[in-house]
Amino acid sequence: MDNIKLNNDKTHTMAFLSYSLAAVFGCTGLYKLWVYTPMEEDIYGDMIGGANAIVGGDAYNYIINGTHAVAYILLALIFVIVGSVIVLNNNSKTSY
Repeated sequence: MDNIKLNNDKTHTMAFLSYSLAAVFGCTGLYKLWVYTPMEEDIYGDMIGGANAIVGGDAYNYIINGTHAVAYILLALIFVIVGSVIVLNNNSKTSY
């Protein structure tokens, strides 16, 4: 019976870790999707500033950030599925 309790704690930890990673990747994806500030040119002609501004053109930055956001949100969905499979698998092995 102690072995079942130890296994149950391990699966809860793995499910919690999976859901936590899903939350991190989901928030990162939404940040990439919603936050964008274009780069500005300073008095010396150098490009400075900009949140999620990777290259000089706005359209290219929107394309790059949109692609990154899709990838992060897809990772979040994968970790939600993994966590749910862990929880459902643990619940199906419980003996009464």
